This record gives sequence, structure tokens and C-alpha cells, in this order.
Amino acid sequence: MITMKSITLLLGIFLLYPTLVIGQEEQQEPEEEVLPIVIRNVTLIDGNGGKPLSNVSLLMADDIIIGIVDDERDIPIESKIFDFTGHYVIPGLIDSHAHVAFDLRSQSDREYSNARLRHALYGGITTVRDMVGDGRVLTSLARDAVLDEIESPDIYYSTYIAAPEFLYSDPRLIPSSRGATLGKTSYMMALDEDDDLKEAMTLARGSGATGIKVYAEYDREMFRKLTEEAHRQGMKVWAHAALVPAKPSDVVAAGPDVISHVEMFFFELHEYYEAREKQTNKSFDFPNMRVDEPAIVRVFEEMERKNVILDATLISEKRLEYGKGWFKYCADLVALAHEMGVLIAAGTDNMGEPSDHYLPNLYEEIESYVDYSGLTPLEAITTATLNGAKSIGIEETHGTLEVGKKANMVILKADPSQNIRNAREIKLTIKNGRFYDRSFYNPVRFNSIVEEGPEISTDWDKKEKNNNH
Repeated sequence: MITMKSITLLLGIFLLYPTLVIGQEEQQEPEEEVLPIVIRNVTLIDGNGGKPLSNVSLLMADDIIIGIVDDERDIPIESKIFDFTGHYVIPGLIDSHAHVAFDLRSQSDREYSNARLRHALYGGITTVRDMVGDGRVLTSLARDAVLDEIESPDIYYSTYIAAPEFLYSDPRLIPSSRGATLGKTSYMMALDEDDDLKEAMTLARGSGATGIKVYAEYDREMFRKLTEEAHRQGMKVWAHAALVPAKPSDVVAAGPDVISHVEMFFFELHEYYEAREKQTNKSFDFPNMRVDEPAIVRVFEEMERKNVILDATLISEKRLEYGKGWFKYCADLVALAHEMGVLIAAGTDNMGEPSDHYLPNLYEEIESYVDYSGLTPLEAITTATLNGAKSIGIEETHGTLEVGKKANMVILKADPSQNIRNAREIKLTIKNGRFYDRSFYNPVRFNSIVEEGPEISTDWDKKEKNNNH
């Protein structure tokens, strides 16, 4: 725990520096002193996976945690105290696979994007990793979010990269390139072996992107070159688990930071196009398939050795009608990866709609890890906090509740370590030291103009469990 002496020192750094201006005859009026904020008497779940700590208080100055104390005498007399006796606090949640500015609505309607982000923030999400979209929109949104000029999680986004033959054939990408040449922007690139990869990565880095998102139709050697140059220039490398023809083993061999979509590990065992056809025809016998095939085990071993994170997007498999047992097969893959020491980052591939009071889809994702993949509630929380921060590369400042880190947290009315669904019991979100009371959230109604796929019925999990018995 932090002592009163160290808290006083930290407060001095934040509050007591002089306001003299060199070269002026008169001293400026001193700025009004900002008192530290105290989140008093909560049960702390810090995101590191350890057991909850009861009766602690968190001290914040501006947007930084400056103290975590378990002795009331260590709370500064001059402070602004908010008593949350009986409540629980977890780190602000991170959706590691979001699409903020990709579909038609968010391209044509900034109001929709803002509503979607506001829905996420009041739902406990303080950071998102965006995986493809209009970089011009994302740059503007990210700037406004980090300055708290809009109610939004902070946004870290990618430059999308795919082989020309794939990129030019994907109509979903057209809205993101309006007013520009498809595949020739700093945020969306069609690249092959003849392109100057050094120049391409320099342009991507200059767009403000945190990493590159490598999507499809690269072999092992081309992906290795992309990864090597991106890392050389200080960018993260995020990729699909299978790039076709590159299999998951080829992708992992290059050493990316994160790979997405657990369902793609199936293509380590089966040729992609043939397997997709059989999946569509529901001709695989998934209930009798083992996930611990030697080839898949070897990939997970290499991921653990190279610290490659798995962005599982497990709930997206609920929408895919590939036959009886498909979702359980994917959930078992997540369980195997976790058991073998692979870090799981919680991403949704669809944050959720802002037009109702339902919480973001991230809660269903982490609940699925507990219900179907055997993670404990505390392990599931870590997938959406510390591991999410690691997927972006911001774990030194985000992802856990520790002194010196960002004051991003969620105050809950019930204990999520006992029941992961209690993470839905949100009292308020704190992002960058600012309070967002859940009771103040009012959804904005929008008419859907984008095909979202079949709805998930409310009794889906019961049907799935029955199908697998």
C-alpha cells in the first residue's frame, strides 16, 4: 500500500509547482487548487488476477491514480471524497476488436458514431482497439476522445493491409475510401511483393495508427516481411489467424503481436476454401472433433513462447450456422489456448448498438469465456483489462488499477469475482478521471441500414447446450 508520505510527495508534483512566468514584472494569479478525488471504501479488483481487496480507497489527481490506501488516516484532509461503501471497482474495460467507423451509417453520419461510442463508455468501456475503418474519421474521433471533447472510450486504430486481389474485390471497404483511391490511402493499403514496404509502413505510422491489421491472401514469406518492417518502425502487428494461403502456424511464425478469430485455427487442419464449403453445407461432425490435435497444440505452444495474444471474438461464432457443435468447438479452442498459457484478449467484432439500454457486447464475450471455456470470473475480467491493454501496447499506463496509471475504472454494485454477470451492475464509469453515471445514459434511436446478420435468440445458450448433449 502507498503511505501518506509518498502520497504527499505525489500531490506536490501535481498541485504545488510555482506559477511564476519568466520575463514578466508581475506574477500571474495562482490557479485554483484542484483537490484530489477519493473513491472511498470499495472492494478493489485490480485486473492483475489477484483476489479482491476490501475496504480500500483510491486517490486520483487529474487523470492519474496517485494512491491506493487501506487506512483512512492516509486520505488527505483536503480532498473531494466520494463514498462507495458496498461497491466494487474494476479497471476500465477494453474491447480489443471494435469497428467504430466501418459500416455505412458511421461513414455518413457522425452522430451515429458518437452515439455508438457514448453507448460503450456508459457501458464501462474506456478503450477500444479499432480493426478497420475510415482513418480520416478515426483520427478525428480519437483526437476528440482523448481530449474528452466527446463522451467516448479512447480509440487506438489500425491501418488495414490486404493483397490487391482481395482488397479490390471486397465491397465492404468502399465506403471507407470515399473521396480517395481504394487501397491507396495511409489507412487502407493493397500491398504485394513489388511494393516498397518501408514507405508503406512510414505512411501507416504517419496516419496515427497504432498498428497494422493484416487481413487476407498472403503467404508465410510476405507476412514475415510485413511484420518485420512494421516492428522495425515501432508499429504493432495485428492479423487474422489465417491469411490464406498462410495457415495459423505460418502467421504465428512471423511473430505478430495479436491474432484474431479463434475459429480460424480450424484452417490449420483443413484447406480453407474446401473447409468453408463444408462448413456452409454443415457436413462437418463437430461434436466428435477434438480440438487438441497435435498441429493446433503446436501453434498454441508457439504462441505462448512468442507472447502472441489471441483476440478470440468468441461470441461472433454464435451467428455462424456451421452445424451442430460448431460454437462448442470454438469455445473449446479458447479453453485449450488458455490452459496452455496463451493470453486471451476480449474482443467482440461488433461493439453493440446504441439504440437501447442493453450493455455493450463485451459483457457477453467475457461471460462466454466463463460459461463455455472454463475461465474464472477474475480471469475473464483480465481478458478485458490487462490483456486488452497488452494487445494495444499500453499496459504500462492502462489495464490495471495501480499507482501511476490512468484513472480508468468501473464502479459496480455487485461482486463480479463471484458471478461474472455482476460486471453488468454498473454504477458509473470513470475515464481519465471523469465520472459517467450509468443512470444518466439515454439511448439514441437509429434505424438500421446495414445488414447485421441473424439475431441471437434470448434462449440461445439453452438450445446450444441441448444440442451438445
